Amino acid sequence: MLLSDFTWLHFFAIATFLTVLWYTGVLLLFFREEIKGAFGLKPRETKPLKSESPTAHHDPYNVMGETKAPEGMTETYEINFAHPHRRERQLGLVPDFLKEISEIVEITQKENGTKQDLLGMLEELKETYPDITSVENWDSLVVHIKDSSPFPITEDEIKNLFR
Repeated sequence: MLLSDFTWLHFFAIATFLTVLWYTGVLLLFFREEIKGAFGLKPRETKPLKSESPTAHHDPYNVMGETKAPEGMTETYEINFAHPHRRERQLGLVPDFLKEISEIVEITQKENGTKQDLLGMLEELKETYPDITSVENWDSLVVHIKDSSPFPITEDEIKNLFR
């Protein structure tokens, strides 16, 4: 069959048939519930998606929907402030002090320093952190210094050094 064998009547008949078929498929796919309602059939109740809460309202102006929190995060409306001493341990003075201690120990080990070199650097550290002895867990910091030191050093030596 050649293209010249088709008439305009054949073309419009096939185009009309395919158009009706296309829009029937679209109506059945996307407007199923409305068609059932038009014929008096009871539409099925739709369940909300798992990510949506049953009480969530939908704003017609919010095209993209509600924001979703990252996985594992929950919403809370309580504001809890950390205990002041605990917060000081988490942020600021104590972590900075511990970082300085580890750097001093690392420098002493790299340069094959002596115990006197270590004590000298700790003396300089005392000037940087004059209020470190007033921290709630000062005794545990002293134990940490003693344990991380490459040289035998007593807790009394450390406490006397930072007085």
